[in-house]
Amino acid sequence: EFQTKWKNLGAEKGVEVRMGITSGYCTVGNFGSEMRLDYTVLGSPVNLASRLQAIAKPNSIYLSESTYNLVRDFFDFKEVDEITPKGFVRPIKVYQLINNLFLENRKLNDIKEYGKYIRINIDDIENIGDVITEIDQIRNQLEDIKNK
Repeated sequence: EFQTKWKNLGAEKGVEVRMGITSGYCTVGNFGSEMRLDYTVLGSPVNLASRLQAIAKPNSIYLSESTYNLVRDFFDFKEVDEITPKGFVRPIKVYQLINNLFLENRKLNDIKEYGKYIRINIDDIENIGDVITEIDQIRNQLEDIKNK
């Protein structure tokens, strides 16, 4: 959609966009002196987002593992790589956003139930027997706790 719109507006080759997204604490504000102030963001997450953006394929969005863990229930992703960016000690898994469809719309057979205490998300309806067995086990464990 994005490419078509830009081509219709006269951008012959379209516009290629790459994004890198991560989560974490940063320092944000005006930095510098009275003579020259710059409003900017500093911190490891800024560096990591830049590294993710640099390795992302055109027209794609790459996420760090920390951000993936926050939003994985809402979008579809695929793991694309594991990198150790400059300035980082440990490798970081990289995920690519596949689509922006919420899971409720992803599959016709998707079942979601929300209660006061339990949320059930069954993506693989073919294994419903395993799900029922697991729910029964949880029920038995809760009964044991209740009876103590």
